Amino acid sequence: AFGRQVVITTHSTMLLKAPIDGRSIVLLEAQPEGTSARLPSEIELGLMDAGLSAADVLMPKTRPANIDQLGLFE
Repeated sequence: AFGRQVVITTHSTMLLKAPIDGRSIVLLEAQPEGTSARLPSEIELGLMDAGLSAADVLMPKTRPANIDQLGLFE
């Protein structure tokens, strides 16, 4: 109605547990050639429509594959 758009980026599970329309989420994923942006898949949207939060469905996909190896360098 006002022609405004709000963009929020977060890794906060608390914020993503709020009721959010999954169709308004853009998921950024690290790829070997750079970062890609995508909308939630129909399966992911179905899980959110069934009652899971965006944090439950999408946050696991933001975890880098080899994150546990970072502890080796501390």
